[in-house]
Amino acid sequence: MAVACGNCFTSTLTEHGGLWAWGKGESGVLGRGMNEDALLPVCVGGVEENPWPDVFVFVAAGIRHTACVSTGDTLWTWDGGEHSWGTATGKLDREVMVSCGNKHMVVLTCVG
Repeated sequence: MAVACGNCFTSTLTEHGGLWAWGKGESGVLGRGMNEDALLPVCVGGVEENPWPDVFVFVAAGIRHTACVSTGDTLWTWDGGEHSWGTATGKLDREVMVSCGNKHMVVLTCVG
């Protein structure tokens, strides 16, 4: 289980790898491709509702974006701007950590 907070939204992982989000949903920032606000948690993906191929194991949030790592070390990102939501940004070869800042993110992978 994990929780990440952005600007006016929150994302959380369940113990079974589901991803839930709630808060201000402007420009799809909640990860569902819609602009509606969610006062209660809504399922974004993972075990409970599976538009995603894997189970989520890590979540991080920035001011208007979210990054998640799923099993198989796939990095998923989406934001509240002009970029597409919920797109796989690449298959990573090793364990990965992600940290989100104001308008950026850093991805650390283990080499070797």
